Amino acid sequence: MKEKGNKILLAIPAVIFCADGIVKHLIDRKMKPDEPKEIFGGRLILQKHYNKGALLGILASKPRAVVLLQSIFLSAAVMCYAALFSQKGKTGLKISFGMFLGGGLCNLYDRFRKQHVVDYIKIPVKSKRLSKVIFNISDIFIFAGAVLTAFLGDSEREE
Repeated sequence: MKEKGNKILLAIPAVIFCADGIVKHLIDRKMKPDEPKEIFGGRLILQKHYNKGALLGILASKPRAVVLLQSIFLSAAVMCYAALFSQKGKTGLKISFGMFLGGGLCNLYDRFRKQHVVDYIKIPVKSKRLSKVIFNISDIFIFAGAVLTAFLGDSEREE
């Protein structure tokens, strides 16, 4: 049973990578950059955007630095993820690292393949600053994985 559970947990990054990869491909092929489309009664907006930088376009003028930093960070995360599987339990951390890696690797793949990340989700808000934020499914999983890891804190690290 333990082996089956680990296989399922190892599938998390692959599922996230593939799911967002498919959505990005469809957005890239079917949408024009400056043609937003409201969905879910206007609660979300789909808008194709090419992000050459990191979070919120940081370092957009230095895409090689972004790739290098992201590669180093994800390499460390992969090593931590692999180390988790040599330990019993720690299911929450395995899930959170899997979420983080699935999103991070999908975005890194975009950077290597296209020299940018395809972002496409906007949330309409009243704040002018926040209304400009565009992200993708991978970003959601990167954020959720990081937050989950922080909330788990030492409780699972000490098992």
